[in-house]
Amino acid sequence: MGDYCPAVYSVAEAAALLNMSDRAVYRLINAGTFPAPVVKAGKRYLIPRAQLDQLLATGDLEA
Repeated sequence: MGDYCPAVYSVAEAAALLNMSDRAVYRLINAGTFPAPVVKAGKRYLIPRAQLDQLLATGDLEA
């Protein structure tokens, strides 16, 4: 079996990748300034993996 790679990151996963707290990520999301698209699924926020990975690779994380 191959490695499982979900299509989205949770806020906690995105925060860890960005070296930020979950709370800081929620603040950016609520302010509309998170540097990647965010999908609201019920009560959860999900960040598409492809866009966040691209931002991490390019270093283009201006919020």
